[in-house]
Amino acid sequence: MYVAVLDCSARDALASWSSVVSRKRMRNSSEQGHPARLVLRRTGSNDLVWANVKKMPFPLHNREFVNHQVCCSDVNGDLLITTVPVDEVIDYGMKTNPVRGLARTLMRLIPAGESQCKVAYYMYGDAGGRIPAFVMGSKIPLALGAVGDLREEFQRDDEIDKLERDQLARVIKDEPQTYTAEEDILINKGLAKLGMLEWEHFEELKSPDHLVKMGKILFDDGGVGLGNVTVDASIEVCAAWEIAKMNREQVRDAGSLERSFAMTNDHHGVYHVVYDIKIPGFQQREFLSSRVWRQQGDKLAVLYDDVEHPDFPVSPSLVRGSTTIYYE
Repeated sequence: MYVAVLDCSARDALASWSSVVSRKRMRNSSEQGHPARLVLRRTGSNDLVWANVKKMPFPLHNREFVNHQVCCSDVNGDLLITTVPVDEVIDYGMKTNPVRGLARTLMRLIPAGESQCKVAYYMYGDAGGRIPAFVMGSKIPLALGAVGDLREEFQRDDEIDKLERDQLARVIKDEPQTYTAEEDILINKGLAKLGMLEWEHFEELKSPDHLVKMGKILFDDGGVGLGNVTVDASIEVCAAWEIAKMNREQVRDAGSLERSFAMTNDHHGVYHVVYDIKIPGFQQREFLSSRVWRQQGDKLAVLYDDVEHPDFPVSPSLVRGSTTIYYE
């Protein structure tokens, strides 16, 4: 089973599945050395019979699948694509000597607003004969990859991230916030620990970017780093970029093993992240931080500080780190 949310309507996804993705998978099939993939007949725009022969690693025989595919909608308005095996003998015009396998699939495309849909793809496969479990396991992600092709065809990550950041920047700029005593303590704690440090307290570091000024203060049990830069954006836009920890760009590129954010209100939430530090013998590290932002006169402060939360109990398989981050 594979589940994904696509940045398109269900009908656009269905049309792409029938055209763009089908052509892409035909091309990929040839590039991967599969002997044959062809459409046998069409009885309508939503009804076809197709066959393919999949190359298997030596000494296994190639596997052949012949399926009848039908597209339709159900009473809920969801679109369905289903395939069932067909008992037909196929002449490929060459010697293939395959073993006949069976595959049954169901793809359900569920509308999720005007420009998104949720896709669930189910597959049952029987490759026939005797195949080692590790071979079958290696083929399953390839078979389910069709949904990934659809997501790639319609992805609008940059556009959607920008819309969300613009909305968050508007909230920061225009919507008054009411802070609890606990939230005020969090901000004041960060200001007391880090916000009062001046550049002269730091040892300057060589920066990989000549426009960013960096410094450090080291202690026996940790250290403090400082980075200064001028950004061509308003404080609200800058803060929105930093606060949007679950946007698509950061989730895709940050390199974390796990990332989640439990939102309390517009200005406060709990951020959880797990990293593999990629040092032999060291366990994975997790960080759990309370994040809060607040206007400070003509400045805007964003603070991350350690917190405990019932939704994120300490895991015995991870080492929980400690961090305090203060942006101003």
